[in-house]
Amino acid sequence: MDKKNTSTNSSLITSLRFLSHIKKLAYGAQFYWYLTLVSTLWFTFLCVLTSIFKGSSHPITIRYYSNALLSILITYLIILRQTYKNKPITYFIGQLWHLIDKNYSTKNTKKNSSSSADTGDSNTTNNANTNTNKDTKTKTNTNASTNTNNSNSNSNSNSNSNSNSNNSAGTEIDKQTSNKKSLLRDENVQYLLFAFFHWIFASKSFGSINPSTLYPFAIYGLFHSTNYTQANIIPFLPFINSVTKQKWCSNIQYFHRSFNERSRIIASNTEVLLISFYFGPIIKLLFRLILGRYSTLSLYDLKILILFIVTIAFLRARFEIDTYTRNQIQNYDANINRLVWNPLLPNNIRQVLMGLRKVVGDFVELFKII
Repeated sequence: MDKKNTSTNSSLITSLRFLSHIKKLAYGAQFYWYLTLVSTLWFTFLCVLTSIFKGSSHPITIRYYSNALLSILITYLIILRQTYKNKPITYFIGQLWHLIDKNYSTKNTKKNSSSSADTGDSNTTNNANTNTNKDTKTKTNTNASTNTNNSNSNSNSNSNSNSNSNNSAGTEIDKQTSNKKSLLRDENVQYLLFAFFHWIFASKSFGSINPSTLYPFAIYGLFHSTNYTQANIIPFLPFINSVTKQKWCSNIQYFHRSFNERSRIIASNTEVLLISFYFGPIIKLLFRLILGRYSTLSLYDLKILILFIVTIAFLRARFEIDTYTRNQIQNYDANINRLVWNPLLPNNIRQVLMGLRKVVGDFVELFKII
């Protein structure tokens, strides 16, 4: 009887210790970050499972998809709060102003460069016409005077070029430092905005969903949640001996060491392949717009168009700062080049493919946000 009482008391004590440990963890934001990761994994599993058996347009699938995205949003909001909680509100206003000013300045530089090129061409044609109408005597006189003027202008241009080079170097440094300080270069901000736009359209009114959008978040969530479990949950579990706990922790550590790098590659590859989901619907939408079938447009078409642009901007931003995404895109680009420059491919088809590749590249550069 005494042994039974002592065993129940010891189990009660271990349970209370575990609960007190959980209570201590609950005071920190990282614990709620961990809960949102577990919630993301759970709803992603349910979403993928129901999409297989009931389809991607079923209301239950869409609800699980929306819940998974909501968990992702809360996850990144917690991260960003912990990262920028000491920043004043003026910092975020300055970031917004920097983004607007950057887009406005790029448009002005393009306009100025095109207008300067046009004025330069008109000036050269006018000078050529006036020079042809002059006499030979005036030509010699003007040539002598222009030679002296050119020597003076060359010295002035050299000094101006040196000052311009110094100014351009300074502006390049300013651009680099401003880009490094840009809030959009934070990958947590990029993932937050990407998930937010998909969450907006996660409704029955906008049609079927794409469960593969959740795959990169699930991969990252799996590694982060297991790491937190190994460090803060397993060592304090009651009713489990220390040998079993140590075995579980060692297995998780081995899993991280073996598959951490590979998981980053898989996650970046799933991000790049997300764009392929929109190829078919976008082509259908373009054909309907060309044929003038505007009455057949729906909210699903609006969702496809917006998320297509959001995905391009997201991948362009990831290409800028993430080496894994950059390597994946460069590998796909190398495979396309290998196909285009195949000797067996006719030259006419090669020219068409190269022109299409240039159009796609210029279109992607329109959505460069950082």
